[in-house]
Amino acid sequence: AADPRLVLRGVGGRLHGRSFTLGQARALGDARIAREGGQVVLRAAADEPPVMVNGMPCREAVLRPGDQLAFGTGQRFVVEAPMAASIAADVPASTDAVDREAVPASLQPTARRLPLLLVAALLIAAALSALLLL
Repeated sequence: AADPRLVLRGVGGRLHGRSFTLGQARALGDARIAREGGQVVLRAAADEPPVMVNGMPCREAVLRPGDQLAFGTGQRFVVEAPMAASIAADVPASTDAVDREAVPASLQPTARRLPLLLVAALLIAAALSALLLL
């Protein structure tokens, strides 16, 4: 039997704060989330926009505890489970079915943006401090 403690918790949108067990298949938006062979699998409809899984657009993905899902409708969810390590141990390291090379560079995560964001934050803080002093 599927572990009823494996849940999808709403963290944004109109379903914020609600939890859905993943013991049975669930339809959310234009995607279906179901347990298959001990794994949680997301499949989005081919004619609809892909679901963002951890910031990457996906039509199919194996979900692990801690994964974040964002739907085009503004709904956001997190996969949660107790003893997450035992569930994640059964999942292969590469779980996204999407080809990362096919994703535009503007959507690819990059570590070079962090220093620019820090510099921008410091400049904004300096400008606000100058305004307060005047």
